[in-house]
Amino acid sequence: MNNKILATFCVMVWIIFFAFVLVDNTKLLSTKDIGFWPSLEQSALARTMFADIGILSTILAGWAAFGTKEKLRYVFAIATLVVGSLAFLPFLAIYLWNKK
Repeated sequence: MNNKILATFCVMVWIIFFAFVLVDNTKLLSTKDIGFWPSLEQSALARTMFADIGILSTILAGWAAFGTKEKLRYVFAIATLVVGSLAFLPFLAIYLWNKK
């Protein structure tokens, strides 16, 4: 598959995900939220998914920092550790767009 198509797909997924985060955090979806800590205390699935996201973000940040030659790789790697795919998807789009 063409790298430019994959890069465009990453940007589209990022835009949709970012829009969802904005809409969800402004309570426009009117969902009842029990909060972060109570959900981790009550749900094994939430704890597992939280750990999975942390592990995956760490692996992706390591790849971005040490496996690529992009100029802003360290900035994106640190941001990926903090906000996960909200930072990694734009980096992946840049990487794929510039990859020959």
